[in-house]
Amino acid sequence: MASKKNRHSTLGLGNLLEVLSQGRDSRADADESVRIYVLVDLDAPRYLALAVRDALVPKTPTAAVDVWPLGVRLDAIDKAPDAAVVIPGASAADCAEAVRHMAGLAVPACLVVPSALDAPDLGLDAQAEGLVGVVAASDATALPQKFASWLVRAVGEKDVALAAAFPFCRQQVVDALALRCALENAALGAVSLVPGSDFPLMTTNQAKLTVQMSSCYGAPLSPRRAAELVGVVGAGVAYRSCARSVAGLLPGIGNLLKAGIAFGGTMATARGVRASLEGWSPADALGQGRPAPAVPFSPAAAGPLPAAAGPSRDEPIEYLEIDPDGKARP
Repeated sequence: MASKKNRHSTLGLGNLLEVLSQGRDSRADADESVRIYVLVDLDAPRYLALAVRDALVPKTPTAAVDVWPLGVRLDAIDKAPDAAVVIPGASAADCAEAVRHMAGLAVPACLVVPSALDAPDLGLDAQAEGLVGVVAASDATALPQKFASWLVRAVGEKDVALAAAFPFCRQQVVDALALRCALENAALGAVSLVPGSDFPLMTTNQAKLTVQMSSCYGAPLSPRRAAELVGVVGAGVAYRSCARSVAGLLPGIGNLLKAGIAFGGTMATARGVRASLEGWSPADALGQGRPAPAVPFSPAAAGPLPAAAGPSRDEPIEYLEIDPDGKARP
């Protein structure tokens, strides 16, 4: 009987192969192409244009951002991106037309505005409205977190590629991955029928989460990452020992306690991995984590915003100059 129990409660070659397979899959996920269109009105609020520009700087070669002026002939935009961002200005008609065009391509679109009251009436049907979101930011520092939350939902299964390409999205993605893994491990702890059978499954899930998070940060496989995986296994042993001890003291609700410890342990492991990937200090790790970096903003004349490559308004923009009066100019 002891031999059978040990067989159920130890990690085997199959678990290792599953983690290695997840590592390959996560690397492939991070290398997926991500394309985002930004459509900006020449009268768009300066600080929003700058904040979007600073956020959408791709860090991977498979990610791309195309910037178009509102008012462009929309038949020139014939390839559907993964998401579209619209920064409206004075022309509500151009904004509505652009959003309707993206909705017709089944592309999620986001209106970036100073407040929800500034979002123009688009006159969309119910189906198209489901593809449109509004991100309201009264200042540049308020934009990244709200924008990341919408963008992560918009790209769906390309979330790992999005996180690898755009650092401001990483916290949203890894938090979602960690929560998903923690809920799965909690379910395993709650319904485990064979003593010890949940340990290899939970530990494998946590190891897979570690390699997924590493891919989100563009971190390659290395001795340091291998040491983290060993740490994950060690943490799993510690959580298991704690769960068994507590369950033994309160046998009537043992599985519920195991589920809670599995959930909390997985979230703690994810926090530790994130701390390693982001280079936190001990104080950061014990606190709430590092806040999202503020988007720089200055009232002085700014550098160029990605915008138009030539005189034609039917081509993606390469540069838009931002005047001191706060308006974008070609």
